[in-house]
Amino acid sequence: MSACSCQPGSTTWASVEGDCSTLASVESSWVHQNPANGDLMMCLQGPFVFHIRALATLKSSPQLAMHFHDQIAPVPCATLGYPHKYSRPGHCYTLDHMWTRTADIATDPGIQESMATEHNLTSGSPNGFQVFAAQHNIGDMDVLNNELGCNCLPDSQTGQEVRQWCLTRKHSPVRDWWNGTYPTFEGVVI
Repeated sequence: MSACSCQPGSTTWASVEGDCSTLASVESSWVHQNPANGDLMMCLQGPFVFHIRALATLKSSPQLAMHFHDQIAPVPCATLGYPHKYSRPGHCYTLDHMWTRTADIATDPGIQESMATEHNLTSGSPNGFQVFAAQHNIGDMDVLNNELGCNCLPDSQTGQEVRQWCLTRKHSPVRDWWNGTYPTFEGVVI
């Protein structure tokens, strides 16, 4: 399972490449956490390997603070206490679906808190992520303090909206090699 999450083309990934399609049907999830108070805010659900790469991207961005302790769980969001699925695909990672505690995503307290937390991490001088990084002795801010929208997949809603702007902006190093592909029973989806 762990070898399937490695960078495609790496020695470790190549050693199990054909076996990774068995993970195509494994749904997975993780929960966004407010770094200031530990609140669990919302859940994302999608294919296992896709999620590993999406979470790796987030953990190499200012959103690291929201995902510092996150791990991919091979369970649906409903199992984690988020029974309401938002019908639209993820705005940044198209195979993700947001799950909430309440039926109305527009008023869900977890979604509202998540949006405020993300804003706080990327606003101000120093911004919330810079404060978090200093408190946790996290270095290499030149790499980690990048533009959130530029980490989105190019075919996503956000990716399309910021495509031109991102040509001159920093992004997660994971996005240097991951374009949204993941293994399925039929091969690799691009």
